[in-house]
Amino acid sequence: MADRGGLAEEACAQFMVTSSSAPYRKVASELCGLLRPPHRATVRHGEQAIHGTASFSAPVTAVTDLASLHLPERVYVVVSNVPAAQLRIDSAEELQTQLESLCADAEGWTAALAAHRIAHPALSPQGIRFAVSAKRRGKTFKQLTNDFSLGRLIGSALHLRFGWAVDLTRPNLEVTVSLNDDGLLLALTLLRRSDSMDCRRPFPGLDPQVAWAMVRSLGPLPPCALVVDPMAGRSSLLFEVLAAHRTCVAVGLDADAAQLAKSEANRKAAPRAIGQR
Repeated sequence: MADRGGLAEEACAQFMVTSSSAPYRKVASELCGLLRPPHRATVRHGEQAIHGTASFSAPVTAVTDLASLHLPERVYVVVSNVPAAQLRIDSAEELQTQLESLCADAEGWTAALAAHRIAHPALSPQGIRFAVSAKRRGKTFKQLTNDFSLGRLIGSALHLRFGWAVDLTRPNLEVTVSLNDDGLLLALTLLRRSDSMDCRRPFPGLDPQVAWAMVRSLGPLPPCALVVDPMAGRSSLLFEVLAAHRTCVAVGLDADAAQLAKSEANRKAAPRAIGQR
């Protein structure tokens, strides 16, 4: 067995992909066509997948082939996926202690970091600058933590464990944490499609998957609808509206001039069909 960075090539990792522009059934079909032997992966989507994504297990070396995917916007490698039933929710302090241990000491780190090295071979372990994107959703943990506290908790735990430098502006390793009624999910972003909406914007704002879900929850809009966001920030939500509804126009307002300047920079970087509306 050949060895790559201390991990046998046959070692497997769990992956998941997200897409806001293509149905997951089509995404799963593309994955199934790609992940033939020797990968031999079974792709799951819908209720059988991780939190509604398309997910699969495959050797870490499959990362090389995943770069050829067209439909997914992001490819993640899963570090830990803990069901809610295994989490203690008696108190905030008890939950925080458990989350620190589950994230910093997860068994999936070896395979996940090996997959990340394959996806980013020029990145040395000493040059890692990381950021944590944390989302707390649902009712189970609502009274115990929030997005900011969760991100700070996990970020501190990983800094102590690995010694990585924190860089919230331009990280080269992105850690995603989701805590909801299903449980705890910890993953690393491996690949991002260069033409996805969040990659076009010089100043990312609201998480693209959250923006996608919020826009779709509106349902159909009338032709040429006017959409107004009174607290637009960097206008991530409005860009998602314009991408989903091709005849509508949008107006964004914000009391912070710096946010408006970043919103304007994002507008200039957006495709013309979106930016001009």
